[in-house]
Amino acid sequence: MEIVENEAYVSFDTANALKELGFNLPVRRCYCLGVLSTIDIEPRDSNSGLDMFGHDNNDQYRSAPTLSVVQRWLRENYNMHIMIDCIGRQNWLPTIQYMISDKDVIVQDNAKPKMCSKYDGYDTYEEGLEAGINKCIDLLIEEKEKRESCNAA
Repeated sequence: MEIVENEAYVSFDTANALKELGFNLPVRRCYCLGVLSTIDIEPRDSNSGLDMFGHDNNDQYRSAPTLSVVQRWLRENYNMHIMIDCIGRQNWLPTIQYMISDKDVIVQDNAKPKMCSKYDGYDTYEEGLEAGINKCIDLLIEEKEKRESCNAA
């Protein structure tokens, strides 16, 4: 996660995973060779692989959306809802709710243990939100791989 001018952007690794899932919303920032751009660009889909001059640089550019844009994209495209709960002072825990075969499924990400605490969580809201986003991405990639293996059989 990168924070620029009070906006939290997804990490480069998360941006790569989002590209694999087909994220293509126009955004104002991009990663170039793994580094978040420091200037706003005209809103565009940097996952197209074309640089600002129209040259094909597919491996160099990734769209860098804000965490809130990705949260909305997951909600609108996959019906995945990420809720971040404060479970103590500076202890943020993401909860993900989504539908599978008309059944509600709730997943809690307890990936980061905290010392001297009965709860697991993240130090900031933004860290918790990115962890929730990454959990959604993992679930979607897993589902995609299952579908592809069923289609190949």
